[in-house]
Amino acid sequence: MMKKLLALLLLSPLAYVDILAEGENASSNIEYKKARALQAKNAKKMSKVYEIIDSKGCPMPFSSRSNISDILDQIIKSSKSNEYDKSVAWNTYGYLYFCHGEYTNAITAYTNVVNNEKVTYPLRNIALKTLAQLQLVIEPMNLDQAEYFINSYLDVSPTLVPEDFGIQGMIYASKGDIGNAYESLVKAIAFAELELFTPKQAWIDIHKEASKIYLEERCSHMNELGNESVIECIHKKKAEDILIAKEAMKILIKENSQSLAMETNRNSSNEKCLLCEIFKEAIIAYPEAKAKAEREAAIRRKAFIEGENNGRAQCSGGRC
Repeated sequence: MMKKLLALLLLSPLAYVDILAEGENASSNIEYKKARALQAKNAKKMSKVYEIIDSKGCPMPFSSRSNISDILDQIIKSSKSNEYDKSVAWNTYGYLYFCHGEYTNAITAYTNVVNNEKVTYPLRNIALKTLAQLQLVIEPMNLDQAEYFINSYLDVSPTLVPEDFGIQGMIYASKGDIGNAYESLVKAIAFAELELFTPKQAWIDIHKEASKIYLEERCSHMNELGNESVIECIHKKKAEDILIAKEAMKILIKENSQSLAMETNRNSSNEKCLLCEIFKEAIIAYPEAKAKAEREAAIRRKAFIEGENNGRAQCSGGRC
């Protein structure tokens, strides 16, 4: 009972904050900066906060958490604090709630980060991604919000990791959107393998189950040959899709590496992330490009074989 009372006391600073509804208050016209500096006084306060977090870890003793909350409240409630400083304080509140399993309150805190017009876009992007993850652990899950936040993150983040597509795929799977779940997890697994690390088992399991449904139509022509042929077809196409995604990513990322580096260094987050566009265009274009390359290779092989045969014919009888 005492713990619940103390928790309520800690949560009181959040009482006046409304949680962002889908699309509400989010303006695509806002240009978020890449970096800002904390006010000197608040920088000292946040340094103390980070010092406590580093030394105590998380979860942390109540006294340490209370000290952090007091400092964050000072920044948030002060009329002298600028909006960026408040976004940093709310972000730390989000972390504090997240690591103590208080997910609903973490959502409120991170939403204040996202809604702050003076937040830097790297901080906002991470808050969007975290909000997507949090929607999956609250009860009941808010899958529409989870989809909104992860897609918002993917649209604006200049750098991505395989986990981003893994989260997106798991959200779609939870919504029963098998097609999008399959495609997202193909990207996640292919991207992970390109980065030379083992994809998460959850991605593999959901991808496997989604492929049985999603690829069944593509393999329906094998029904007349029996169930084993359909299963073999699904397995083959599943492997092919991952290979296509990997090859497309390798080719397109290499060709666009210079543009990608320029995109990462931009100050505005309003441009859609180049890597997202690369993935989309690459996976669409790769099969045709691959077929063209195979045709050209076949022509070269045929010409080589014909040349070899002509050479052997001319050299028959030891005349060469």
